[in-house]
Amino acid sequence: MKRKLIIGDIHGYFHVLKQLLEKVNYKPIQDQVIFIGDYISRGPESLKVVSEIKRMVEEEDAIALMGNHEYSLIEFLDSRNPSFDLFFLHQMGGMNAIESFLQGVDDSVFNDIELVKRTLKVERKEEIDFINHLPYYFEDEGHIFVHAGVSPRNWRATTPSDFVWIGEDFIESPTGIDKVVVFGHTPTSRIKSNPEPNQIWYSTEGDKIGIDGGCGYSGGQLNALEINTEGYRNHFVKC
Repeated sequence: MKRKLIIGDIHGYFHVLKQLLEKVNYKPIQDQVIFIGDYISRGPESLKVVSEIKRMVEEEDAIALMGNHEYSLIEFLDSRNPSFDLFFLHQMGGMNAIESFLQGVDDSVFNDIELVKRTLKVERKEEIDFINHLPYYFEDEGHIFVHAGVSPRNWRATTPSDFVWIGEDFIESPTGIDKVVVFGHTPTSRIKSNPEPNQIWYSTEGDKIGIDGGCGYSGGQLNALEINTEGYRNHFVKC
């Protein structure tokens, strides 16, 4: 089987992603990369990250899933809710993503949020279409890969919002699934039972693996979970 490399929560740090892929000696013919969401915001290179992941999906059999930041970007583009717009732009770091996506566009565009939305839809149509069609999960014989988690009561009934936003309700509850759920979204430094902040977290029940190393936060890192014929291996690069 191909070696699997699971990466999530890149948050616009393109150079860190490239360093990580080099560190794990990524070879497209031998490896499959599964990106589990949050490619944009916070860091300065959201467009480069999305463009590279899009290329890898199209040319190298990579898998890319929806994260809450991509989900919120799509919501922002059609939003008529000023409160949500401000939340996305300033609390979620969406403005960093938009500035990256619209590099070279006249600065006056940024004075009008509705003009920003229209310009994004035109200037970055290919990237927006790619993001809009990202799946919410990927499943193989032993794992379910997802951005935030699944419903602890019936994972197949998980809503799109929960796939990208769920938190403690998932982390602190048994999944009841005979597969391991690999997820990001919640930095492992915030998982109460994690003895090693920012390192990949393995639940004591063996039903979950959290990989969000907090890239974009102080002291954070970008993690990669390697799945091979012998089991799991951890890799990381500091952000």
